[in-house]
Amino acid sequence: MEMFKTVTIKNFQSHKHTKIDFVPGTNVIIGESDVGKSAVFRAINWVVSNRPLGEAYRSEWGGDTHVTIETTDGTVVERVKGTARNQYVVNGESLTAFGSGVTTQVTDVLKMSSESIQSQMDPPFLLSATPGEAARMLNRAASIEDIDLTISNLRKSHSQLKTSIKHNETALERYKTEIQQYGDIPVLEERLVKVEQLDAQRSTISQTISDMKRLVQDTQTIQTKLSTTKHIPKLRKRVDGLYTQHQDYRTAVKAQQDKKALVSQIEHVQSHIGVLESVPETLELVNTTQAQYNKMNDMKEDLQDLRILTSRAIRIQEDITGLTKAISDMETELHELAPDICPLCGAQWGEGQ
Repeated sequence: MEMFKTVTIKNFQSHKHTKIDFVPGTNVIIGESDVGKSAVFRAINWVVSNRPLGEAYRSEWGGDTHVTIETTDGTVVERVKGTARNQYVVNGESLTAFGSGVTTQVTDVLKMSSESIQSQMDPPFLLSATPGEAARMLNRAASIEDIDLTISNLRKSHSQLKTSIKHNETALERYKTEIQQYGDIPVLEERLVKVEQLDAQRSTISQTISDMKRLVQDTQTIQTKLSTTKHIPKLRKRVDGLYTQHQDYRTAVKAQQDKKALVSQIEHVQSHIGVLESVPETLELVNTTQAQYNKMNDMKEDLQDLRILTSRAIRIQEDITGLTKAISDMETELHELAPDICPLCGAQWGEGQ
C-alpha cells in the first residue's frame, strides 16, 4: 500500500497555505487547540470521500481551495474548488464529471474511504455503529461483497457455458448430418482442376487465334500496299524512254549551238564580203544561210518539245523516287512482320526473291 508523502492545504478553513511532510511509519500531528489539527483530517477526507459538501469549509481569504496529496510512488491527487472550478486533478489530468461521489481514478490511487479517517470528536470506530453498519463496513474492508458478486457471476457464467455446450453439441450433430451430402467434394475438386486446365488451354488457343488473325490482317495490309506498286515496271520503262529522249535533246541542243556559232560566223563573213564578189556566190550563200535558218527554226521547235518532255521526265523521276522509297519502306515493314517466310508464297526469303 502506498503511503502519503506530502499533503498541501490552501484556503481550507484556517489553513491559508500549509504543507505537511510525512515520514515512513507512524506520523503524529500535535499542537495547541484551535490551530487546525482537525482541519488537516477534514482536508484529507475532502480529497478521499468528497466530503464535506457545500462551501462552509472554504476560507475567507478568497481564491480557489486546493488540497494536494502526493504518495510515495510519485502520484499526485489534487482536489480543487472555486467560483469557476470544481474538479479532481490526477497526475495533471483534470476530472470533472464525478457529481457528489469520488472518481475511480482517485480511489484506485489512494485506496482509502471515509471509514479510514476518524476525527477528534468521532465516537470509537465500529463501537457506536449498529450491527448492520458494522457488518457493511467489515464487508467493504474484507471485499466480501466483491467475493459474493464474483461467485454469482461464476455461477451465471457456468450455467451459460453448459447451455452453450449443449447447443454446440446439437449443432455438431446437425453439421455431421449435413456434411454427408458433401461426400463427393474430392471428385468435384478433381473435376474443377481439369476444368481449370481446360480453361488455361482455351485461353492459350484463344491467344494463338488472336495472334493469327492479327498476322492475317497485317498480311492483307501488305498485299494491299504491294498492289499499288504493280505499275512500277511500266513507269520504269517510260522513264528509260524519257531518258533516251533527254539524251537526244541534249545532242540536238549541242547541234543547235554549233549551228548558231556557224550562223554567227557567216554573218561575220558577210559583213566583210566585198561588194565585188560575184552575185551567184552571194545568192548561193544566202540560200545556204536561209536553209540553215529554216533548219534552226525547226530545231527551236524541237528544243521546245524537248524542254516539255524534260519537265515531264523530272516530275516522273520525282514520282519514281517517292515510289522507290515507299517500296523500300514496305519491304522493311514486310521483313519485320515476316522475317523468315514470305506471307504470300510461303517460301524462305532469298529463295527466288
